Amino acid sequence: MRVKKFIEDQLTSEEIKDAELESEIIIKSIESLRKSVSNEVKNILDSNKMSFNTLKKELGISSATLTKLSKGEGNITIKTIALLSQINNKVPFLTWK
Repeated sequence: MRVKKFIEDQLTSEEIKDAELESEIIIKSIESLRKSVSNEVKNILDSNKMSFNTLKKELGISSATLTKLSKGEGNITIKTIALLSQINNKVPFLTWK
């Protein structure tokens, strides 16, 4: 509660509203990217293109990290996206709404 009070003391209601809107956009963007990566990881594993352990090694990540990615959690790197693209023989495509 102290942080909220501090913010309210420092910013106008318009600035707070703008910050909240920006935060919502960022959160939705991250969730969308995570879901997309999660779907590709699942596609690779479900199609039996690769086992979990082989995919983990190809991506150079730990089992815990691959599990998080497959659940739509964790941090996504551009390198991981590029490696998934190579493995799946697909080019990632961003759309802006």
